[in-house]
Amino acid sequence: MALPDPDQSPGSRPTRDYRAWLAGKDREACWNDTAVRDADLTRIDRSEAPPATETPPELLPNEVGALHRSTRHRLRGHPNATPLTQRRRTAGTSLLAGAADPGACHAPQMERVVNISADELVAERPEAASEDVHFTQALVREVLERHSSLGDVVLDPFAGYGTTLVVSDQMGRKPIGVELLPERAKLIRQRLGSNGVVIEGDARQLDRLEIGQVDLCLTSPPYMSAVDHPQNPLTGFSTLDGDYSTYLDELLSVFLAVKDCLRDAGYLVINAANIRTGDVVTPLAWDIAHILRPHLAFRGETYLQWDRPLDFISGDYCLVFQKLS
Repeated sequence: MALPDPDQSPGSRPTRDYRAWLAGKDREACWNDTAVRDADLTRIDRSEAPPATETPPELLPNEVGALHRSTRHRLRGHPNATPLTQRRRTAGTSLLAGAADPGACHAPQMERVVNISADELVAERPEAASEDVHFTQALVREVLERHSSLGDVVLDPFAGYGTTLVVSDQMGRKPIGVELLPERAKLIRQRLGSNGVVIEGDARQLDRLEIGQVDLCLTSPPYMSAVDHPQNPLTGFSTLDGDYSTYLDELLSVFLAVKDCLRDAGYLVINAANIRTGDVVTPLAWDIAHILRPHLAFRGETYLQWDRPLDFISGDYCLVFQKLS
């Protein structure tokens, strides 16, 4: 349901003021109003917001479209882009206030830029892990606070070493993970104990795994560049039949199966990077956004600013999509 235009007649507006919701006032009452709860908040009037500052090209790819020019966002490396573990949230100023309460509402957008610590990632790496996980626990917490509530079911079809699932369990969500490699599935089960569901299987067969309905999917697929990459990421890099176009087609099939599992208004959040191979940059993040836009509402991207970025990463992002009823 689209949000009524602020210039329409009073009779066509929601019965409660959605601007009060944005200001953090009377949130519960606003959320109980169906017209506000189902609204497309991207249409809210932000004419009073300060003009945005010019943004680096990697934050405004033509393939995805420009950020909303009427909203304030932080530049890459801007001193106001605070680390996730240090960001303060207050009831009067943050849409995140009370988000862990199952009765609270969720902001439809994440921060434009978040700082990520490489040391944090290394410290959180499981002992049996042979490589880095894709994101930190702090990033998972940020996504869960934004887009889920206590008791919600959280899916990761590319579970890896289980970061999404472990943090979901810690935050009172119900984790479900799919992992192709047996040794990783075993490790996740050890980390979760008796909590959650871990399925050893191929994400490309998600529609056959009887996942059931989920409230949020947070995942990071195995990466592939468009050049010099014969290994197939979707077979655990165990075969040499890698083809970038086929890889994107199969990712689309996985995410369409995720869409079928999502409840109406549920979110799909994908961590994906643009990858540098020599002088060639594969716009993987933008290609994923491009193939999904006809099927899910694109709610925006968050740039992940690593304190020590890897040379082969041109840009690291969280892409946020929503299933519309």
